Amino acid sequence: MLRWFCAATVVISSLLLSMDRVFLGRQRIRSLRSLKEALRTMAFELEALRTPLPELLRGLAPRSAQPAASLLAGAAVLLERRELSFSGAWNRALEDTEPLCLLPEERQALENLGAVLGRGGAAEQGEALRRAEKQLELFLDLEEKERMKRNKVRAALGAGAGVMLAILLL
Repeated sequence: MLRWFCAATVVISSLLLSMDRVFLGRQRIRSLRSLKEALRTMAFELEALRTPLPELLRGLAPRSAQPAASLLAGAAVLLERRELSFSGAWNRALEDTEPLCLLPEERQALENLGAVLGRGGAAEQGEALRRAEKQLELFLDLEEKERMKRNKVRAALGAGAGVMLAILLL
């Protein structure tokens, strides 16, 4: 009886470990979507309404989905302290916002955006926002396509590894 219980525990544990990676992929997709929408809104408000960046970040943070809301709020707070330039505040907020789950190339695209924002006119900054939004959309499409393949493989590998270990234990 105890052997069967241990075998079932091993199978469930290995399946849960593989599902953890599935949930991380969902978090990445949620993060990329929220960032893409926030950048789209920023571009519109910056170009059409000519809202100054600190005010734009402060106003957009409560209206954005998480984790983009945390990024925008963090950057707004850092800008209000007037200790950092916009790019410095943006990069620090990127580092401090943990649930972003970004890959290095995605983070680099946002860091490049931070280097452009706060400089030049509204048209140049709006163009930079749209470019970054398109990059995030490409990353999002790639992640969504790969997610379906990886999720099936991870679930099968997790269950298979658990069953193999259970057989070895029995």
